Amino acid sequence: MLALARAVTAAARSSSAGFGGGGSFHSPNGFGGSNGSEGVDSRAGGGVGAGLFANGGMASVTNSTLANNSTAGDDGFSGAGGVLQRLGTLNFRASIIAGNTSVNGADLNGTIVSQGYNLVQDTTGAAGFVSSDLTGMSPLLGSLADNGGATRTLAPQTGSPVVDAVQGLCTLDGTAGGQAVTSDERGFPRPSGAHCDMGAVERTPGALQFSATAYSVSETEQSAAITITRTGGSDGTVGAAVTLSDGTATAPSDYNNSPLAVIFADHEVNKIVNASIIQRWTHREQRDRQSGIDQPVRWRHHWRTNRSDPHHPGR
Repeated sequence: MLALARAVTAAARSSSAGFGGGGSFHSPNGFGGSNGSEGVDSRAGGGVGAGLFANGGMASVTNSTLANNSTAGDDGFSGAGGVLQRLGTLNFRASIIAGNTSVNGADLNGTIVSQGYNLVQDTTGAAGFVSSDLTGMSPLLGSLADNGGATRTLAPQTGSPVVDAVQGLCTLDGTAGGQAVTSDERGFPRPSGAHCDMGAVERTPGALQFSATAYSVSETEQSAAITITRTGGSDGTVGAAVTLSDGTATAPSDYNNSPLAVIFADHEVNKIVNASIIQRWTHREQRDRQSGIDQPVRWRHHWRTNRSDPHHPGR
């Protein structure tokens, strides 16, 4: 039995000689070509099932992504750039098959046993879907890139329909007794949001935090730099509004307490925002300032998050 879990098979290509999956090949006698699961540009086997060729026995694919693979020929079969199911049983759950190309069938050719919550972009020549599967749509994945972890991956982008899409149990077979799926291929925790995402990568925006709970700055300064870091993930664009509250300084006489917007781009993990200091001097304060005597200004801060994804808040 072949089992693929949390795997990415991308940019795999089958040549036109012989047959077999460029990403993986499964038959009752064994399976090979697994290097495609690490996202490398591989050539293996022949002209059918560039991502996965199931030719007998039982195979199960869970929380995996098979995308952007291609095959050059069909070798007498009705081939597929993504997955060809010819013989045996092929189980799919919470997986993505999309963007594959072939002269005969693009993403999936054959009949699968869907265990729910899969996305198949092109269903020409395919059967076996259930009501929770998504078909005929793009998963909106990024390019094959280093998104953290040991292998390159295809991360869901803002607005992707695969985010939070696994509404059922997040287990390998979807049952209460099944093995729990607690991390994605990179080792990042899942679920990150309300539900698990389809595919090998869980969209993980992370959390924002200040470098300190309070800041102190001299009144001679015109602004104070506040450092914000993003931890626990960096997928997608996230935003927040930073607001300041009084310490020994009071607003608006000592500092500008207007909210400060901060936006983190995809994979950006550090930001600095500047709080404006109000410089107002009495005669004595001006004399002390000229003498080098500065009075510190202190305040505390907090923020409220500004969710950036209208379809999946915070994702």
